[in-house]
Amino acid sequence: MQISIGNSINSIRKIEAMNWRKYFEKLSCVESLLLKDPSLVYGKMDFDSKDYYRSEIERLSNKFKLPESFIVKKALECAKDADEKEAYKKHVGYYLVDDGIDILRLNLNISKNKKKNKILKNKSARVFLYINGIILSTVLLVFLFLTLSLKNDHDVRVWRYILAVLVLIVPCSEIVVSILNWSINYLSHPRFVPKIDLKKGIGEENRTVVIIPTIINNVKRAKELINHMEIYYLSNRFDNIYFTLLGDLKDAKKDKEDKDDEILEFTLNEIKKLNNKYAKDGEDIFFYLCRPRKFNPKEGKWIAWERKRGKIMEFNALLKGNSNTSFNVISGDLKNLKKVKYVITLDADTKLPRNSAKKLIGAMAHILNRPVIDKKKDRVVRGYGLLQPRIGVDVISANKTMFSRIFSGEVGMDIYTKAISDVYQDLFAEGIFTGKGIYDLDVFDYMLKDKVKENSVLSHDLLEGSYVKAGLVTDIELIDSYPAYYNSNSKRIHRWVRGDWQLLPWIFQGGVLTGFQDGN
Repeated sequence: MQISIGNSINSIRKIEAMNWRKYFEKLSCVESLLLKDPSLVYGKMDFDSKDYYRSEIERLSNKFKLPESFIVKKALECAKDADEKEAYKKHVGYYLVDDGIDILRLNLNISKNKKKNKILKNKSARVFLYINGIILSTVLLVFLFLTLSLKNDHDVRVWRYILAVLVLIVPCSEIVVSILNWSINYLSHPRFVPKIDLKKGIGEENRTVVIIPTIINNVKRAKELINHMEIYYLSNRFDNIYFTLLGDLKDAKKDKEDKDDEILEFTLNEIKKLNNKYAKDGEDIFFYLCRPRKFNPKEGKWIAWERKRGKIMEFNALLKGNSNTSFNVISGDLKNLKKVKYVITLDADTKLPRNSAKKLIGAMAHILNRPVIDKKKDRVVRGYGLLQPRIGVDVISANKTMFSRIFSGEVGMDIYTKAISDVYQDLFAEGIFTGKGIYDLDVFDYMLKDKVKENSVLSHDLLEGSYVKAGLVTDIELIDSYPAYYNSNSKRIHRWVRGDWQLLPWIFQGGVLTGFQDGN
């Protein structure tokens, strides 16, 4: 009995240790068909992306009452017949998880409700229904509260009810938005962003630079930032990934301060030490760039041109070969950076977890996510020029004070979570850029060059995400810090709100700035 039980336990251990994914993919009939993808993209995808495709095939099979293999064969026929000029249509996934589902339906002879389908497929119609649904529901909820009040009010005064409407609008809209968003998340399934596996490494065609645009106040801060860069490199140590610190000097009342040279010299030396420690064949991996201060009459101070937005735009221009930028401190030869395709931008307090850079590059490199620009309309009509990962909160900063423990919410990385539901990504196939993500250099530069006037915008992330078209990758997470105290959090929120007010002209006047030129 003891020998029998021992053999059983050992058998269970062996079964548990087996790579079931490998055996499943070898035995799956659907998998063998999908590998015949005319674009040859499917075989390069990671397991989660393949699994997403197979799950969608299963869902379509249950919905249409057709065999899974038959659906895949029809999708392959659509891909083979597609025009070579539109490469994404040669990928089988376009007909299974993307806009090509209507073509697949036609090939399957599946009837559909044309009116309903038009509403669901038309993004403008979805936006109209979503926004007007919020407005109408908020008005009804306010009206309900006022009606209940009128029934019990024996001294009706108009000014009271006008004041009540103004007071009730915000809380009622919050209630409506929360319920509506929860309902959408509950009724819809998460929109997964497929990725290339890149198991053989990041090729030269996907060369990427990680940048940290920030302000360096002193030598201590420079040391902290460089230590962060080294950690990011060690946790994302791949060929064809570079790391750059875009560190302007702090605002000042004059063009140069006493400690400027000390900061610059120290930072350059630390970058040199990192390259000596990790660089191969004499090619730099780490870089430091800085710009001089220029007098800003709107601010009344000497600051680097356009702060963070200026750093990113000038860095993009530098990578594109434009030597007419204000960078006067460059740590090394930028020849490798000028071959970069993607840029990962981080805030100074954002952490880049292990292999997250590789996953972000894999998402951008997938054929369904590659941006397509309509130059006549001057917009990205499909794919994404920028991908925003999910942002988590750092455990240490979240537990620093009582305030941060209460307001930071659930913190830490959830290793069991894959894609999670997000209203904007699931309903409109777009995300909201918060300043941390990966973007296509060519698309970003083309779409935003000369689009924003000087001294007009403080909060530029939303604007950049709208122009370049941002997508949300909810199964990739970056870690951010949380303010430890109420006053620091209030300043941050005030800065965000102030910046968002400056974006109103883009909504009401199509991007023509009038009246919001101050930047304060």
